[in-house]
This record gives sequence, C-alpha cells and structure tokens, in this order.
Amino acid sequence: MVSLKLSAPRRGFTLIELMVAVGILAIVTAGAFSAIATVDGARTRAAAGKVSAAVRESFDRAALSGEVHRLIFSVGGSEMRLESAEGMFALPAVVADLGESMEERQKRSAEDEEDLYDGLSDEAKAGLKALREPPVWSPSSGSLGEGVTLESAKILGFWSDAFEDFQSKGEGVLYFFPRGETQDAVFHIGESEEEVFTLRIDGMAARINAKFGRYDHRGKEL
Repeated sequence: MVSLKLSAPRRGFTLIELMVAVGILAIVTAGAFSAIATVDGARTRAAAGKVSAAVRESFDRAALSGEVHRLIFSVGGSEMRLESAEGMFALPAVVADLGESMEERQKRSAEDEEDLYDGLSDEAKAGLKALREPPVWSPSSGSLGEGVTLESAKILGFWSDAFEDFQSKGEGVLYFFPRGETQDAVFHIGESEEEVFTLRIDGMAARINAKFGRYDHRGKEL
C-alpha cells in the first residue's frame, strides 16, 4: 500500500514582513541617492578648488614676474588658461552694456578714439597710440598655460567690476597686475544650476572667498 505524504501549504508574506521589506528598500534607495549627491558635491567642490588655485597662481605669477597676466576661461564651459605679456600697455575697454550691438560698439569706439586724441601734439599722439597698441600674449609655463579643464563641472556665471550683470556665456577674462592685484570678480561654479559654489575675488587684497550657494559680489545670496 502506497502512502502519500502531503506537504505543508506554502505561506506567503505577512503584512508585517512586507512592510519591513519596503522599509529596507527605502533605506537602501535613500542611501544610494545620498551617495550620488555626495559624489556630485565633491566634483563641484573640486572644480571650485581648481578655479581658486588658478586665480592664486595668476596672482603670484604676475607679482613675481612683473608682467601683466590674464586668465581666460569659457563662461558656460570648463576650460581655463593663463597668458602673459611684457611691456606697458592699456587694457582693452570692456563694454558695460552687454546688449550693445557690434555697429553701436564700433561707432562709440570711433567717437571715443577721436575725443581721446583731440588737442594733443603729434608727439603725444604717437606715444598714446604706442601705449594703446595691443600686446602680444603668450601662454604661461606649466599646466595652466597649456590649459586645464574642470571635468564635468562648468563656470556657470562670471562677474567682474567691469560689468553690471553676470555673464552666463562667452569668453571671460580676468587681468592680474605686477603689484599683485586684479579686478573684483565672482565665479559661479557647478555641475548644474541646483548645486553651485561661489568664489568671490577681492582684487586689491588678493583674497579668495569660497562658499556653497549662489552669491553676488557683495556676498548677498541670489
């Protein structure tokens, strides 16, 4: 006679077990997102450190060499490079009105040029023209002269005391002088608009202030 052994019926998840499983999943997911945010924050912080180091090196090179230096960077991009020029020269004027058209800019420049030389002797005009000749810029030695990148982060915005408003795109330039000075300036750096580091440059004191968040040149949160 064959005996049949019945197996015990399979038991499903109880409500308590299901709630525990969901809770564990929520904790693991939150930890994963927190880790991602930490990585992003580290990248932004590292990029801000690169810009700060580039500014500090530009200060030092100008002071030690006795030459004017300029830090060129892509606003809305990730590239930076440092150049220098010998001799005495006048820096190019910066347009205060970023909305000015090319035709308006050329007309205004021609009028300013005419007013500048009005009433000067020929000798004085020649000396002023020589001073206003554009300098020959050369890449500085080292990695910054060759150009560096901020990896995945970008310079999201830039302001200097030559402008009324922040720039969000185009080529930015910051000049450094042999006395160890530069313009007052602000960099907004980040991988996205939601996570930004602000670097504020005190041009006269050669001081750099870094702070998480988006601030203007007065330190007021934007």
